[in-house]
Amino acid sequence: MIRIDKNHRNDACYSEWMRTANGGMAAVCCFARENDHAALYAYAYAHTVLTFFRRGGAEGTDDTGITDRKELENLLLEYCKYAGQKLDAALDISVRHPIPFISGCVSLPDGSWMTFLIGDAAVVTEKDGEKTPMSRSPLARHFLRTCRFPGKGVPAYAARLKALPVGFETVTLFPDRRDGASADSGCAECLTLRQITARQPSDAVKVYRAVVTGSRHASQGKYCQDFADVRLTRDGGLWAAVSDGAGGGHCSEYGALMNVDAFFACCEEGTPYETFGEELLRKTDAAHETLQAGKPMDAIQDYATLMGVCQKGGAFFYVHIGDGAIYGRRRDGAVECISDADNFEVSNRTYFTIEADAEDHLYKGILPGGVYDKIILMTDGVYNGYQKGDPNGEGEDERLAFIREIFRQSDREDFDDAGLAALIDTPEVLRYGDDHSAVLLDWGKEG
Repeated sequence: MIRIDKNHRNDACYSEWMRTANGGMAAVCCFARENDHAALYAYAYAHTVLTFFRRGGAEGTDDTGITDRKELENLLLEYCKYAGQKLDAALDISVRHPIPFISGCVSLPDGSWMTFLIGDAAVVTEKDGEKTPMSRSPLARHFLRTCRFPGKGVPAYAARLKALPVGFETVTLFPDRRDGASADSGCAECLTLRQITARQPSDAVKVYRAVVTGSRHASQGKYCQDFADVRLTRDGGLWAAVSDGAGGGHCSEYGALMNVDAFFACCEEGTPYETFGEELLRKTDAAHETLQAGKPMDAIQDYATLMGVCQKGGAFFYVHIGDGAIYGRRRDGAVECISDADNFEVSNRTYFTIEADAEDHLYKGILPGGVYDKIILMTDGVYNGYQKGDPNGEGEDERLAFIREIFRQSDREDFDDAGLAALIDTPEVLRYGDDHSAVLLDWGKEG
């Protein structure tokens, strides 16, 4: 069992993990340097690297046709170049940007793990209390500082794949060697994978999160356009949000990122329930205008849906715009839909936060405290393989049965983020090829 401790994005840094094609996982932590849109570039680089490993890049599968380590390293750099060029074009930026600093790891079919380093990042492993830092040569920073995407001159040693020690207890990914080279580093921006044998006891709510690139995007070498995140605050607050970037929208993945950021900003500011929707849309509109400034109309199609749950102080409520759904399991075991897409009877039509009439399609509601022991927020990509239900009321709703099984499996002691990813990565879901993401909140039956 792997537990993932993910620190949240901080300006130019971003960390993420994703399920791979062989049922394992890949994780990455990225630092994008010297750029006005550093957060977007960090997101783009991280997700394109994860897509590379989602396709089986490190395994030398038939998908890549490559088994030589050096060729894989060069292909990984090409993926990063593609991500930078795509965002350059969207933002109408012609300046060549420095290569990112990226650290990460990926599990292989034989049970071993591999780490990858791009630029001057670092990885720290721990076993039996002994920490072992893995990083570039001290000279790498001097040479890599002038390497830029796109363009020529990116050296082969800018990327490196290495085997991780067998039987590690933790692996911590740092986006910058200066923060991770010391085994005693206390860097705030990192992602840690811990090997544990059972669910850790805790009085707090347990959260599980999975973001999976759909087969259609992965086959095209494109990265996931969903975004999902959870915040647990020191005062006992809980904020969770899932956003689905429209598959047909150019750069809609940044709309998903924007939506979640705006939702968390409202939660942090203590926006009251009564005006939460209005303030949320004001923030998403402002972020949209910033991205679009000085560009042709609709240059960045940051169309994205949003589902969010906010628990802070005495408030406990949800907001929802567009497709996707929120389901809950009551403490008596009954599973019910808390909020469904308002377009489920209309094919190929949904609603986004940046539309002019977004307020007309934004739903919110008070959640009763102590009633639910689990709540799941999920994009439509999760349940697209399951029917909405029998219109005659006969038989069990396929989607409801699917969600009930997710809740049942999450009661296991060894359940983790990878377990959630496996449950939403079913053949029924995969046949549509959509990205699919979910956040599961578990207060426990006695919570």
